[in-house]
Amino acid sequence: MQWFYNLKILTKLILAFLFLLGLSGFIGVYALEHLGKVKYVSTEIELDWLPSIVASANINNHIDQFRIAEVQHVLSTSEEDRRSYEQELDKQLNKITTAQHDYQRLISIQEEEKLYQNFVQAWDAYLKVHAQIIVFSLVNKDEEAWALLRGESQQRFNEMTQHLDKLAALNIKGGVEASRRGDRLYESARVLIVAALVVSLVLGLALAVVISGYISRRLKALDGAARRMAAGDLDVEIAATSQDELGSLAVSLQRAVENTRAMVNKLREARRESASLEYQATHDPLTKLPNRVFLYTQAGQLMQAGQRKHDIVGLLLMDLDSFKEINDLHGHQIGDLLLEQVAERLVKALRESDTVARLGGDEFVALLPGIDLEGVIRCAEKILKALEVKFVITGLILKTSISIGIALWPEHGADIGSLMRCADRSMYKAKQTHSGYWVCTSEERDKSH
Repeated sequence: MQWFYNLKILTKLILAFLFLLGLSGFIGVYALEHLGKVKYVSTEIELDWLPSIVASANINNHIDQFRIAEVQHVLSTSEEDRRSYEQELDKQLNKITTAQHDYQRLISIQEEEKLYQNFVQAWDAYLKVHAQIIVFSLVNKDEEAWALLRGESQQRFNEMTQHLDKLAALNIKGGVEASRRGDRLYESARVLIVAALVVSLVLGLALAVVISGYISRRLKALDGAARRMAAGDLDVEIAATSQDELGSLAVSLQRAVENTRAMVNKLREARRESASLEYQATHDPLTKLPNRVFLYTQAGQLMQAGQRKHDIVGLLLMDLDSFKEINDLHGHQIGDLLLEQVAERLVKALRESDTVARLGGDEFVALLPGIDLEGVIRCAEKILKALEVKFVITGLILKTSISIGIALWPEHGADIGSLMRCADRSMYKAKQTHSGYWVCTSEERDKSH
């Protein structure tokens, strides 16, 4: 039947009689008009809603990168690192500004303009707090910087991302509504075409079936592909079998699928990179244990929970007794392997709900939520017993012990800082007395404040 598709429309209509010529012309004009409307809807999705979604996602992604660089600037300890992160902040700020300009050009409705202005106001407020954080960071006022970062800055960041989420939701809603308009246009066109074909069934049944069947198959294929895409299936492939409106619509939909797929992949990659950077910022690279940053954050959360539940939080500050001698005698590589095995034994000796962190060198800390003094002492004794077993490292048999300072929240300190100072004095007593562990006394508690 390919020869029939290759015939001119006039020839087809002559073959279908003069009466069928007028009716077929009406059907053809109506179908083309509605196909043009469907194409217009597709163009609206491609040139308005999808670019807006991509632009808002780019803003969100660059803001996430900006936030990460801001945190890294506060965490950095050298001028070189700070300059590097300041360059990264400037780079991301330029990208955010460019993405904002790109998005602003795409704003098409008043509600979207209002939401965008809310975001801009939240972004400006966030930048003001950011400037204060950078000033504190540059003069090594890390506590003030962290307080702003976790407090007002986080609040501004949350407000800003909420506005971005509303913008994304508005654009997705607009795209879905445009897709539904295309569906309704398709349905109305099909109903009228079928009705006209029924009237001319006797005179042009064969021709009507061929033409309507061809159009229906292509429209159903494109409609099915559009529905799969709207449902989140980004693996759909839409083939263009012709160069007419249907082919153009197929090309537009396929381009939309590819653009959306690329955007989703970029978002996933950005999330993976963000999670990796967050892990590196909060964990010790040698032992894979949480570091000081994670420990202080976790301690604050446990103390807040303890206030609600009236629970006690125990703290064990631990220091290996002969680590320096082992390090000097056998080298840093053996010392690192020893620290890894010590970390494993500490984790196994404690409960799953406990947190073991490495402060640096041969110092470790354990947080024990929901416990009493007797329970903390039992945990300390389990640790001492676990380290009584000799270590076998690359053929060497090593033995080390550990001194433990014990402090309880809130009895020995109102915050993690005072609790650590009290436990440090207790640990020093444990080393002096060779007793293994020492519980913080009221005298040591008073000195820690």
